[in-house]
Amino acid sequence: MTPNQVTSGFTQESFEAFLADRREPEWLVALRRQAWETFQQLPLPDRKLEEWMRTDIRAFRLEHFAPPDGASAAENGTDDAPGLGTSVPSMSVTPLLTHGVDLSGSVISADSRAGVASLDEELASRGVLFGSLDRLVCSHEDVLRPYLFAAVDYHADKFAALHAACWSGGLVLYVPKGVVIERPLHMLSVLSPGAVDLSHALIILEEGAEATVLAETASLDPAAAGLHCGAIEIHVGPRAKLRYVNLQDWGTGVWHFAHQRALVDRDATPAMDHRRAGKPAGQGESARGHGRAGSERRGQRSHVHRGPAAPLLPHAATSPGTALHQRFCSIREHSRTSRGWCGGE
Repeated sequence: MTPNQVTSGFTQESFEAFLADRREPEWLVALRRQAWETFQQLPLPDRKLEEWMRTDIRAFRLEHFAPPDGASAAENGTDDAPGLGTSVPSMSVTPLLTHGVDLSGSVISADSRAGVASLDEELASRGVLFGSLDRLVCSHEDVLRPYLFAAVDYHADKFAALHAACWSGGLVLYVPKGVVIERPLHMLSVLSPGAVDLSHALIILEEGAEATVLAETASLDPAAAGLHCGAIEIHVGPRAKLRYVNLQDWGTGVWHFAHQRALVDRDATPAMDHRRAGKPAGQGESARGHGRAGSERRGQRSHVHRGPAAPLLPHAATSPGTALHQRFCSIREHSRTSRGWCGGE
């Protein structure tokens, strides 16, 4: 176990300690408690379920992991949100998506703890929110509350419920109506050996807004054990344009459970594409969803596997001749040759 984790697993005691330290708004605490009740009621999925037929998790031991320890988080607390770290552990990792890219902002989280973000002052003055979801959901709850878990359904399975109850180290981007961000923003989540990543990525583009997000996850040790139980939810408003790049670089010992869903409104352009190396497309994942008037609800996609995943990259951002395309070609070849086993069997 790492220093910022309790050793008793995901128990009622550890959950209560987790909540007590965060001192979040009542509505968020209530949401977490509802999700925790769902987590306790649902069984671990097995291969009898259609969506899990190609995934065997019998070797997975949830009791080996735990939520972030409130005591260690409190040491790095802030006045506005005590218990939310202002810094993350020293992590030696080189992002793969940012080489040669001029960024508008960046943020990092490590082992379910978000660090301080950077954002161009001009964008901040126009109402753009970017950085720690843990902090911003408290200071800007009127803006973010309507979107949090409006796309991802925590009733989907036991892991979705666990994530909704215990997410921490979340990252968020909110772009107001009509604001165009010319240069990309970068999100990085890092996992140290034996640790847990419960980060939640929330991306919101209001009507006519535009942004490019480069998101990546990485293990410090390519062979160490770990747990990622996360979610990505994306809201793209009318006529908004989102270019989204997601690269997963987990180690071979990491258990990865994730739900991803995008709500795309009328005439919006989400430039996203699933590309996988090292395992057949669709293995260990499922999609479900339904439409609603005036918008399209993209199916919730559940990613479940052990080991590193291949990039999730948009065609528009990786067109031949662009810097990101050249970067992707290098990363894809690296994934195929040196990242080891990646499967759900």
